[in-house]
Amino acid sequence: MIDRFGNWAYEPVPLEALGLSWPKLAAMQDEVRSLIEQHAQAARAVETLEAGRGAAREQDLDAAATALRAGSEVKEPKAEPALEKKLAGAIRTLEAYERATSGAIGELEAFKRKNASSLEADASRSLEVMRGKLSDNARKTAGLYAEAVAAAQSVKKLAPPAPPAETGPPGSGAADRSTVLAPQFVAATSRSAGPERGDIERVLSHLAALG
Repeated sequence: MIDRFGNWAYEPVPLEALGLSWPKLAAMQDEVRSLIEQHAQAARAVETLEAGRGAAREQDLDAAATALRAGSEVKEPKAEPALEKKLAGAIRTLEAYERATSGAIGELEAFKRKNASSLEADASRSLEVMRGKLSDNARKTAGLYAEAVAAAQSVKKLAPPAPPAETGPPGSGAADRSTVLAPQFVAATSRSAGPERGDIERVLSHLAALG
């Protein structure tokens, strides 16, 4: 059940996102998730020990070389055998987690197949409830948006007219400054910064029709 990228071929059902209450399914998915995490930790432990093989061998060789130069008896290596013993245990633990995870995923998939019809029916009902809420909120938002647009138009009508362009000596930039501060320029810039009103209203109408 592990793909070629080293990932478990497992896709949990998003119970919370779907608004579903299936305690047994949730517990089974939690067990699988926990086992996958522990399997990953066991795999990292094996990798760490395997990476230390060379250093352990060098440690034993250094000890043997030191003994030979001192005219002493070369003792049995310690570091490498100790590491190999730990590595063997870590590999067994990894294999045990792999078997436990595979079994848990198999039971989970069997449960999902057995209850597929009920699960789909519950998810469909939950989806209809979500669509109803989305539709209601879209209608409310459309009303608020229309009110906001109307209010913005009223504010624009109340804005004072742009002051006449200031005059000054050539190169003073007074006329340019008055143009930048003109309310018409600000309003035009605000309108171009976001989507058109018609686009917003079409999206809200589409969402409102889902209910």
